[in-house]
Amino acid sequence: MAAESFVILILCPGASLDDLIHERQKHQAVAIDILNYEENVDYYRYKDRKFEGVQKNEVNLMFVFGKSDSVIIRDREDLKRVETRLKRG
Repeated sequence: MAAESFVILILCPGASLDDLIHERQKHQAVAIDILNYEENVDYYRYKDRKFEGVQKNEVNLMFVFGKSDSVIIRDREDLKRVETRLKRG
């Protein structure tokens, strides 16, 4: 069994709370915070401010698009790919 990961869950347009729960369980993620996606939010900055003084590498962002469709963000390149996908959708 894989270790749990700590994430800030971001619910993207079209995804339901059931999708979020499914993806959280599938990835064995512990939800530190749950947010609805907003276009103009810098989620990396949000994470840095929320966990100022804490080991930030222990908390990742997780965008949930639907059931069996989520992305765990580990670096800014991952975030750029998700932002591009959200702008197309």
